[in-house]
This record gives sequence, C-alpha cells and structure tokens, in this order.
Amino acid sequence: MNHTEILAKEKEELKVQEAKIKAKRKQIKQKELISLAKLYCKKEGFKTPADALVFLESSKGSHSVNDEILVSLRKFADELVWQENGAYWRTNDVKGLTQFMARFRSENVN
Repeated sequence: MNHTEILAKEKEELKVQEAKIKAKRKQIKQKELISLAKLYCKKEGFKTPADALVFLESSKGSHSVNDEILVSLRKFADELVWQENGAYWRTNDVKGLTQFMARFRSENVN
C-alpha cells in the first residue's frame, strides 16, 4: 500500500468512527429526553411519558417562559450601576426588581 491508500483508509475509518459517535450521542440524548419526560409526566400529570415527550418536543421551538425570564434578567442587569465608593451594584428600580423576583417564590410556582 502506498501513502495515499493508507490515508484514504484512515479517512474512511475516521468517518465510520464519527458515525458511531453520532449514533451514540443520539442514543444518549434520547435516553435523557425519556428520563426528562418521565419526570415531567410525573410532575405535570401526563398519562404516559410519550405524551409528555411529544409536548416537550413541540414546545422546544416555541417562545418559552425561560426566554422571557432571560430577557427580564438582562434588562435589570443592563440597568445596574456600579458604585465605586461602596463597591457594589445599585438599581433605581428596586420595586420592579422585587416584583419580578416575587414571581419565583415557592408559593407562586406550581
């Protein structure tokens, strides 16, 4: 075998290994989704994990509550002002911040 044939053979072996890795990652991701679906099913009262999985996958691409939370947090973070004399961050919207944070109190989250 010459050098070119050896490189071609190694390249083909790498492609096979990459395909195996991708398949394994897909399998692991599916197992994680099933575990998540079981937990979600239990918490939210779905009849089967498959129903919860369908719900989770359908809502994956949609605008989620997490996106809204992240936008709100960034808004507050951008409005913070650094206080050199006290070495801390200060906000002018304490009321808005506390109202936002109150949404995440244990009694408000189901």
